[in-house]
Amino acid sequence: MFKRLKFHSQQAVLAVAAFAASSAVVLAVGGAFHSVSREPFLGDSPHARLVAVRCDALRERGQRHDCVRQAVAQARSRDAGARQLAAARAPGAGASAQ
Repeated sequence: MFKRLKFHSQQAVLAVAAFAASSAVVLAVGGAFHSVSREPFLGDSPHARLVAVRCDALRERGQRHDCVRQAVAQARSRDAGARQLAAARAPGAGASAQ
């Protein structure tokens, strides 16, 4: 009887260990995707390539990171300004306000 109980307890321990290992792998992969999704990026353009070269030329990792963040922030504000200008120039944009 004790042999059978020992066998079942070993199976339970192995099942828990397998679950823990697979959970750790899933969390590691999910964490990697999460950290990459938070990284800023620029669309491919000659200006973006120039910024990338300029930022990659910096020696310190923190400086490169700050350079990329600043470039993305400038691109976002430039894109937001272009959208606002396009919306203002759209025909009938002022008609709804009247």
